[in-house]
Amino acid sequence: MKFSLVLQAVTVLAPALVGAQQTAIPAWPVAEGARVRVTSPVLGNEPRVGIVVSETRDTLSFRAERQPAYTSLRTSDIRQLEVSQGTRSHRLIGGLVGFAAGAVAGGFIGAATVEKGNGFARVDGAAVGASIGGLLGAVAGALIIGRRVDTWVPVALPDR
Repeated sequence: MKFSLVLQAVTVLAPALVGAQQTAIPAWPVAEGARVRVTSPVLGNEPRVGIVVSETRDTLSFRAERQPAYTSLRTSDIRQLEVSQGTRSHRLIGGLVGFAAGAVAGGFIGAATVEKGNGFARVDGAAVGASIGGLLGAVAGALIIGRRVDTWVPVALPDR
């Protein structure tokens, strides 16, 4: 019975897992308007994110974020070029991590704030503290850890 359930789960999940691992490497030229991350000695060897303005066989022109003018680079000057395949967030994971941390911290604080009395008062204080801490932690975790990030895929540059 267990083997049957495992086999069914693998059958359902396998196509999604295999598809997620197969990321095609885009080839040159990169489409105009694409969001790219460029690393070049000309730019100080720091990755710069921008939008492709135009490209030729041996030149890439892009406008860096928050810059009014565009920059043109020869492909021989580009050390690494990546194109964005969209954004994703980790809000659920961030919320769960924040909830767990907040609930533990809130439980300890709630139990510690109860004056000496019977054990049930401490349990009640811990439960209230864990509830409030978990809720606040979930919100904070979703906002802090769960921010949106780009998924970058390297581009195969033309022969130089």
